Amino acid sequence: MQYVPAVQESILSYEGGAKAQFLDRRLSINGALFYMDYTNKQLRSKRIDPTFGIIDVIVNIPKSHIQGAEVEINALPARGLSLGLAATYIDSKIDQYSGVNAGGLVANFAGSAIPFTPSQQYGGNARYEYPVAQSISAFISAQLTYRSKTMPSSAGQRTTILTPTGCSMRSSASSLGVGGRRCFWAKILQQILLDQRRRRPRHH
Repeated sequence: MQYVPAVQESILSYEGGAKAQFLDRRLSINGALFYMDYTNKQLRSKRIDPTFGIIDVIVNIPKSHIQGAEVEINALPARGLSLGLAATYIDSKIDQYSGVNAGGLVANFAGSAIPFTPSQQYGGNARYEYPVAQSISAFISAQLTYRSKTMPSSAGQRTTILTPTGCSMRSSASSLGVGGRRCFWAKILQQILLDQRRRRPRHH
């Protein structure tokens, strides 16, 4: 139930970075710093309704920001072998907001982290491709991702509950040859469809 509609949020984003290549382009390093200044960011919070009591609503956070850094490293250490590493650090803060907490009390939440914003994210991937016959090659690949704990509580709820640390690994193997490009793209399409199904909300 939402009586007062939330207004459109706006963001002013700054970003700067650098790219470098070494060892005859077999090693590349990319880095960036970013700052995002939000006005009226939309978040889920609480409101006291005279009839229903404490209810969930979408509110506007007057001022908040996200700042951080990211780095990406890609290497080709041997023929057919490619490695990649990526890391992101995020510092998110609510700069100005007074709202209702889960207990029905008005509180000032300036300085709190923005919900569902992990402070650390890491990723790594490896792929090795090798010939097995004329015009035919095979590959094996693996991907590992990690995400730090986040605050799942909405703005206006000061809790100590944390979401579990996220870590996942994906591996695949296939062969490429005549018609191999079609097979390769079909594999990508299949993975995209699987990801969409996992993210699609279930209705009971």
